[in-house]
Amino acid sequence: MVMTSSAAVSAGRFAFRIVDEEDRREYVAVQRRAPGHSRYGVIASTSSEPPGSSEGAPRVMGAFDRADRLVAMAGVLPMVVRIGDRDVPGYGVLDVAVDLLRRSPGAARALVVRLLADERANGSAVSLVHPSAPVLHRYLGYEAITPLELRTLDRAVVTSIDTSVSDLIPDAAVTDQKRSGRCWTFAGLNVLRTALMKELNLESVELSQNFVYFHDKLEKAAAFLARAIVDAERPLDDREVAASLHEPIGDGGWWPQFARLVAKYGVVPHYAMPDTDSATRSETMNTRLSTLLRRAALRLRAAVTAGKDPEPIRAAAMEDVHRVLSIHLGTPPTDFVWQYRDKDKAFHRVGTLTPREFAQRYVTGLEELVVVVHDPRPGIAVNTRFGIDRTDIMVGEPTQEHVTAELDVLKAAAIASIQDGEPVWFGCDVAKQREKETGIWDAALHDYEGLYGVELSMTKAERLLARESMLTHAMCLTGVDLVDGVPRRWRVENSWGDKLGEKGFHTMNDSWFDEYVFQVVVRARRLPAEVRAALEAEPVILPSWDPIA
Repeated sequence: MVMTSSAAVSAGRFAFRIVDEEDRREYVAVQRRAPGHSRYGVIASTSSEPPGSSEGAPRVMGAFDRADRLVAMAGVLPMVVRIGDRDVPGYGVLDVAVDLLRRSPGAARALVVRLLADERANGSAVSLVHPSAPVLHRYLGYEAITPLELRTLDRAVVTSIDTSVSDLIPDAAVTDQKRSGRCWTFAGLNVLRTALMKELNLESVELSQNFVYFHDKLEKAAAFLARAIVDAERPLDDREVAASLHEPIGDGGWWPQFARLVAKYGVVPHYAMPDTDSATRSETMNTRLSTLLRRAALRLRAAVTAGKDPEPIRAAAMEDVHRVLSIHLGTPPTDFVWQYRDKDKAFHRVGTLTPREFAQRYVTGLEELVVVVHDPRPGIAVNTRFGIDRTDIMVGEPTQEHVTAELDVLKAAAIASIQDGEPVWFGCDVAKQREKETGIWDAALHDYEGLYGVELSMTKAERLLARESMLTHAMCLTGVDLVDGVPRRWRVENSWGDKLGEKGFHTMNDSWFDEYVFQVVVRARRLPAEVRAALEAEPVILPSWDPIA
């Protein structure tokens, strides 16, 4: 890291600067108060005082709180790394110490991000190569981020992003899908609860994701078994048959699927069917269900081949599915008592309602919401209705459908929705060009080409064609920052708990929307006439392996 002065650089709650002699003495005291917390004691092990900042020796940067108290420190060591035939200057983070008496792990995270952004901005082109790096990242909670991911952050982009927006839907309590693939359900229910909160004057409310999840699994199992009968005479190595057997009952889903589940089964408050351990960590349940369904599929195929009625096998398998789901998720309530306290502390007891009665009373207009997709691939016509083959995961219902439009149409409809107080469900390729801990996205957040010295750029269309991009996550847009009517960033309600971003809310620069947002769900009336007209046409069916699926 090359720094020309020791002036402090502020970022949020902390200020960062190269430490002076007094700070260094406090650094040693911090380490003594927190023995073992400094995972690699390079600085403390050589003497009672840490080395100075002379060339070739470790330098020490500190994070200071608003009272100018030292809360975290890190040492950085200059080094030269051989990359191909080049010697490249770089730095490795040697050591992080945190003042446990002041409970400052957040300062350590911020400090490391700042260190790496500074290094990159000043010409150091290598990642954390010191042996301490893996332990350092585990300690700081970056298990899912390699040192290279931090190393490629563009400081100018990071420091240019703030969370304020001109148009904002009031925040509700953030939800957490934990280790499950239920993002689409969480995002869908977060859309629905906003109208409920407004109507009933509620500070916040959470609807049961587990209730929707149970019925989604039930419907997926029924559709898988029905498809196994239809496919019985196709070979097992057929592309589509093999794909069905590979993942009989995954967690993922689409907006149309969510809307149909709510219409058929209703919704309930979270307290009426709270999450179970299997709802939050679905792998074991999904493994057992997949085994059950694959076994049933082979028996259904054998029955069809032998000219026997497959229905008894299908019905028995569905009973088994219901039993497994009930053990893992609990049995859905047939009714519940709905009562609540509003913002003014007034108590209301509505009485006993069924899930469908609750939905009919508080969830309206779902049929007006449509999926609008930006798909710039050659051969994908704009203003056209599409369906995706083999996505009819509810028996007797259509496939998952969408209408294509220009990117500006998606943005205009999303802005209009937010300004009317309606969150916007959207699908994206979430892991591209992000910093997960701070909750920011920008199309140029990471400079991978600058690090490697090779061409890596692809257009949005190319990424779809090459399977470099696909829809991996659903969230809600709850705010937009407009300058002369043009969006420059968006506020995002995620479902990953309140420890990431700004208490669970994230910030997306508009450049990221351009590149990695593929679909939004908006009311049809917010769309131009040519897009609305496409909704009335017969859908063009895309194959089940299409990247938009």
